[in-house]
Amino acid sequence: MKEIKEYLLDLDKLRTQLASLHYQQDKTYQTLIDRIMINCRTDIHPSVLEHLNKTRWIKKIGYWVHDLKGHIFMATKELLLFLGADPNQASFSEDQFFNQIHQDDLPRILKSYPQDILAHEERSSAYRINSFNSELKYVISNFSCKYDSDDRPSQVTGVIFEIPQTDSKKAHNSNEYINEIIKANMGVGFWEYNPEDNQEYWSSSLYDIIETTPAENPPLFSTLQSVITEKYSSKSIEVILENNKTNTDYGLSFKITTFKGNEKYLYSQVHHLLDSEGKLLKRYGLIYDITQMKHLLIK
Repeated sequence: MKEIKEYLLDLDKLRTQLASLHYQQDKTYQTLIDRIMINCRTDIHPSVLEHLNKTRWIKKIGYWVHDLKGHIFMATKELLLFLGADPNQASFSEDQFFNQIHQDDLPRILKSYPQDILAHEERSSAYRINSFNSELKYVISNFSCKYDSDDRPSQVTGVIFEIPQTDSKKAHNSNEYINEIIKANMGVGFWEYNPEDNQEYWSSSLYDIIETTPAENPPLFSTLQSVITEKYSSKSIEVILENNKTNTDYGLSFKITTFKGNEKYLYSQVHHLLDSEGKLLKRYGLIYDITQMKHLLIK
């Protein structure tokens, strides 16, 4: 028969495993958000960006199809219920769908969507929906277009994700094991630069990596530059500026000292979105915390 201490040890192991699974789930959600945001080619309303910065997870709702020739939208029952529509409704018109998009987000969508369906690649957009039963919901839509034999857009298919608010009770009650587990996992952060208004967007996971908040340090290149370790600073800045000047995609490894004084090794993967004339539309990238990997290599 087991001793009481053995049962307690078993419980400790289970709590550690559950915490690890919970953490991995949260990180997978955040990486998924970041990956979808790479497909986003339109400006996002500040209120939606603020909401994205707060969230730690997203929820897949359902799939939709836009018949461009028939000018109708079709959706799975799960998505119809989410929109507050009749789940047995076969379809609804383009006007009905676009009327559900928040009035502050709609101009961006109406401008970007026609360009997105001509892109021959996956695209995404983040916006708010006023459901048919008057509930305000934040969503990310990821989609791609199919073309006919004459290469004309014929059908757009996509998936809708809800961006719920972070559950503060859930965050408060996260057990102490998570803090230890976090140290052993690789974080992934997403950032984006818009040359039109000279503004940057940083995901909450990027702020987690450098251990600060938007309130303490705004999403600026100078903020990241300030944490790069002196040994790496001049060379890293030189590589960044040189490639940004020519809009060349690149990868870069460097070391930082976070705002909490912790040393980390990072890998930055940078991409440039250009128009047909070579003009920069967006610069975006992923930043990986490779500290644990670096330590393993050193060992």
